[in-house]
Amino acid sequence: MLARVFLIWRTFLSHYRQHPAQGLFLLIGLSLGVAMLLGTLIVSSAAKTAFLSAQKLVGGQVVANIIPVTGARTLSEKIYVELRRNGITKAIPRVEGFLRLDNGAFLSIQGVDAFSQMQWSARTSSKPSPQETKPFDRRFGLPGKQNVSSQLDIISFSFPPYRSLISEAYAKVLDVKDGDTLVLDDGRPLPAIRIVPNDFGIGYSLLCDLRCAQELLSRPGELTSIVLTEVNPAATTKIKALLPKGTALRFPKKSAESQALNDAFFLNLTAVAFLAFLVGCFIAFNAVRFSVLQRLIIVRQLRLCGVTLREVSLALLMELILWALLASVIGCLLGWLLAGVLMPGVGLTLAQIFQGKNILEITAVQNWWLLALAISLIATATATIRPFWQLAHHKPLQSDALKKSNLSLNYIAIFLLLAGGLLTWLPQSQLLGFLVSACWILGAALLIPGGLLLLYSWLGRFKGLVNFPKLHWAIQDGKFSHARLSVAIMAFTIAIAAGIAITTMVGSFRYAFEGFLEKTLSEDLFLRPSSTDHEEIKNFLDEQTDVAFVSGFYVNRAFIGEQICSVFGLANNIHPQSSISLEKQAPQLWQKFHNRHGVLVNQTLAFQQELKLGDKFNTTINKKPLEVEVLGIYLNYGDPKAAFGMDKEWLLELRPDLQSSGMGVYMQAGKSVDKLLESLKSRFNLMTHQYIKPQEIKVLALKTFNQTFLATNLLTVFTLLIAAVGIYCACYAAEVDRERQLTLLKLLGIKNLELTLLSMLQLFFNSFVACLVALPLGLLIAWVSVHIILQYSFGWHFNLSYQPLKIAAILIIAILVALSAGLIPLYRLGRKTVITAFREAI
Repeated sequence: MLARVFLIWRTFLSHYRQHPAQGLFLLIGLSLGVAMLLGTLIVSSAAKTAFLSAQKLVGGQVVANIIPVTGARTLSEKIYVELRRNGITKAIPRVEGFLRLDNGAFLSIQGVDAFSQMQWSARTSSKPSPQETKPFDRRFGLPGKQNVSSQLDIISFSFPPYRSLISEAYAKVLDVKDGDTLVLDDGRPLPAIRIVPNDFGIGYSLLCDLRCAQELLSRPGELTSIVLTEVNPAATTKIKALLPKGTALRFPKKSAESQALNDAFFLNLTAVAFLAFLVGCFIAFNAVRFSVLQRLIIVRQLRLCGVTLREVSLALLMELILWALLASVIGCLLGWLLAGVLMPGVGLTLAQIFQGKNILEITAVQNWWLLALAISLIATATATIRPFWQLAHHKPLQSDALKKSNLSLNYIAIFLLLAGGLLTWLPQSQLLGFLVSACWILGAALLIPGGLLLLYSWLGRFKGLVNFPKLHWAIQDGKFSHARLSVAIMAFTIAIAAGIAITTMVGSFRYAFEGFLEKTLSEDLFLRPSSTDHEEIKNFLDEQTDVAFVSGFYVNRAFIGEQICSVFGLANNIHPQSSISLEKQAPQLWQKFHNRHGVLVNQTLAFQQELKLGDKFNTTINKKPLEVEVLGIYLNYGDPKAAFGMDKEWLLELRPDLQSSGMGVYMQAGKSVDKLLESLKSRFNLMTHQYIKPQEIKVLALKTFNQTFLATNLLTVFTLLIAAVGIYCACYAAEVDRERQLTLLKLLGIKNLELTLLSMLQLFFNSFVACLVALPLGLLIAWVSVHIILQYSFGWHFNLSYQPLKIAAILIIAILVALSAGLIPLYRLGRKTVITAFREAI
């Protein structure tokens, strides 16, 4: 029996030797769908691996941190010295900050003491396992394995003129090579760069010696934190006794808030990839369906010769497995390459938005083949199981046509659309948002065959068409053969809807975000002076007649139950009040606010605690319990952390030792800040990283914004291109299928150009229906994504602002792409002479 099945399988495959384009289109649809989904899953897996690696590092090497807790940004270096004198030797001083380069970009820098790390390493076991090896061990040599090269590395790293270390990924972002020297915007050069592998744990920062970083950041004798690599109960008690007021010992949590944000970020990317996967399955289904229609005669002849239904089914199953294997290999390679393209941008985005320190690393391509095979089997089964089932169960004496039922598709489509609408009334969640989107996408796609039939039937009712026989033929032919392109148009509709949804969401978010930045960054200058100069600079600014107001930044931690959130103080002045972008507010807001009747909460906190205007909640600040009322809810685009604001004097009363972390300067109307800035720089010797203009922050924020949506936009473009390939495949198969009909029309005297224009008209009608369905679908998906998925992913949302010109451009481009894809097979057929076409047709 096996030999018979193998012979039948070879007979089925011989069809693709006669029609290689159908096999190619089937493979293209499957491979591209697998590649899009697999590429996104690879990037998502790399992000999760990096996150778990960072958590392991936190739980292993960094046991605890000593940090400032009263609003100050730094610690005194004397704390570290005192700890060492009292026997706390497993401690590493660290200073971190940002520097501005001569090209305007900001560079993250961190300084450490390599010798303190080496001393800690020397006290560990002499043969640590690879899992226990710490980043500094590998940088500067393990105990007992010191060599001249490693010693030179420590010397060049720790002593002038210093050397700095930077990861391969960050070097690509900054476009620097080994040995290069970056220059700050004040002309100071940074230490020469040495590029190290990504797994050294530096992340997106430049690592240099502690003294070098202190000098560059103008923080002599200051630290941002002290890392403890081992703490026992006795040492904990001693450390707490030694720490001065305003500092605290903090033990890192085993989980980070960014994990949920990473998951939400990649869930949105994966959703777009699933759309591309679905489009690829539509393309493969279209190719299989045409191959099945053309193999009905072969199946009938085999069945009449005694081949059983079981043998035909087994042969088709073998064909299905073959396509899955081929698609898995090609899709795995393409997906791996796509992940390599997306990885750098996504990694930097996670670092900037979610504070992800670890570099995203892509693993070897062979590690993903099993997953690619599983996806390929699912895709192949999804695309081929129904046509193959119809082919296997085709009765020998039945007509060549397979039964179709547009009516049943219409019922299913209406059911899915109604189900999606009803789901929006259920308790909302992120998963519910994706279910609603899936129902509407599939329902709208299944409406396409009925929509095409309805359009051609409506056009065919015009009695005047009989006076235009060529146009009448085009419409009637479109009515009876719309099924040839209906599946491809389904995929095309989904791709157009995805483009409209992404464009609407990104455009709305950008519009809201720009307005938010314009209002929030209303200051003319931000200053972050050292603690020694802070009070003197504040007094100097108060004396300037051009300065309208100087606002200090007071931020502290608060507890709502077990939840930690930030609380900031807001001064009783119109300038800082105008910088708050309020979504909802109570009457006489500022009067009640500064009379300590309540607080302002951000969208995230309001969403997490289900707070509305007038609600009250309990909080704790500096161990002092409070019950406060919600007087307003303010926007916090891009900030996923819960926070609320209260009157500044009220906050300082609760936390008298709270220090200002910086100050914002508001100028008098019509006064320029440049002259004041020059005075500050010359009088107080301000370094470039100690001041910044809000306009520079806006540029940086918008740059990060564009980078954040680069991966999503890229996947959307790929999805549209895949759908265009589907249009081409369907048009090619359709033109081959009706080649005999077109040849007869040519024999009747109709020219190639006329046939091409009539076919283009049919394709235009099909694309027009796709656009009619995709337009409301895309807008609905955008609404669900913003008001359900986004809110339950990040805790905030924004209002949609529709952009008719951009949406119209997407629709026009989509129609042009469809016409271009359909023109290629028509051009190929048009090159044949009538005699050649007639000979091939018969």
